[in-house]
Amino acid sequence: MTKTDKKRDKALREQLTLMCVEAKECFAGFQWLTHQVDYGRFPSSLKVICVFDSKASLAEFKAAGQETQLKIMLADALSGLSGLNGISGLKLSSKQLDSVLQLDTEEACVNKGPGHRAKRLK
Repeated sequence: MTKTDKKRDKALREQLTLMCVEAKECFAGFQWLTHQVDYGRFPSSLKVICVFDSKASLAEFKAAGQETQLKIMLADALSGLSGLNGISGLKLSSKQLDSVLQLDTEEACVNKGPGHRAKRLK
């Protein structure tokens, strides 16, 4: 990883951590989030995976129409990269956010076997 990539990753992790704290307060069953990125293809390769505790929590989240609110949080987090470590904020369209944001559950990971999350989310 280049020095620039390390700065990008640090800034991205900081912003996503803030988003995670906010999401835990707003959404029942939300547990944590993680990200995957190939900085050689940044930002098009970025994936943010939000993990809920169960399929039931995720279904309630979707039924309540809260996915839009989570996308707004993500858009704010990415635009907040502006000025951090010399990185410009990312402004993504709704369609781009759809491809960046992925939802998962701890329950699904346990059912498929630990360590297989990356394979399931491709």
